[in-house]
Amino acid sequence: MKFYYFLAGLGFFFLLAGLSLYFYTSKSFEAAQLGEIDRKPGFDEEKLFNLVQQYRVDSGHRPFKQSKMLCNIARIRLEEVKDNFSHDGFSDWRFCPGCGLAENLAKDYGGKEQLAMDAWLNSASHSANLNADYTRSCLRTNGEVVVQIFGYF
Repeated sequence: MKFYYFLAGLGFFFLLAGLSLYFYTSKSFEAAQLGEIDRKPGFDEEKLFNLVQQYRVDSGHRPFKQSKMLCNIARIRLEEVKDNFSHDGFSDWRFCPGCGLAENLAKDYGGKEQLAMDAWLNSASHSANLNADYTRSCLRTNGEVVVQIFGYF
């Protein structure tokens, strides 16, 4: 019987987490006015995401499905890290409590997608994100900075 109450409580927790994410991202977009990303010459979002997808397939993993929610989070993070390039401020509990999100960042590779990809693969934590069993991802760039968010849902 205790286990039943535990499951019911867990379900309620995830319902609240989903609702809080919906309202959080909606307000963040209005506040940040993130219609179009102010792009500079450099990284090409599609090329870099295709490199990630090809790496996943070549490594025996399923390619990521894009997630609108993760794209929203990536856009928020892109605005945050363009002037303060750091993983500080990123937390899955901030964006989606209990969702187990992860983040990869890239900057200063001259807009060369392959150099950014190689740097991620040569970093233990970034490579772990690329090789984990995440099912969803979204990558956003303003040309100079890249933010990739990963999730399991």
